Amino acid sequence: MDYIPNIVDAVCLKRITLPTKKHYAVLLDEIESDSLIEYRFLLVVFDDETDTVCLIVSSEVNTMVTESEHDSYFLGLFNNTGHINTGASDDWGDLPKFEKGAVDLAIKYLSDC
Repeated sequence: MDYIPNIVDAVCLKRITLPTKKHYAVLLDEIESDSLIEYRFLLVVFDDETDTVCLIVSSEVNTMVTESEHDSYFLGLFNNTGHINTGASDDWGDLPKFEKGAVDLAIKYLSDC
């Protein structure tokens, strides 16, 4: 993958075995990034055999809205073809909702790995 988030530091919350049995993911929080993009959460998907990153799902802070507005986070996808913004929602700032949405999205795109 050529384009991925430039992460300086993060806290790993858990490791998730994905149903493909060929991939696992780590769920990250408290992300410090060396870029203009602010990440709330990341789900980093690895190839189980090679331990290489093949997919990243991100919760990205939407700096274009105020606190009183909705859609405060984007759900992003980094894969072999680049970066995709899959839509905005307040849900992507909530850990359980992000985890479910990110895992579902990762499974959908795992054929890219």
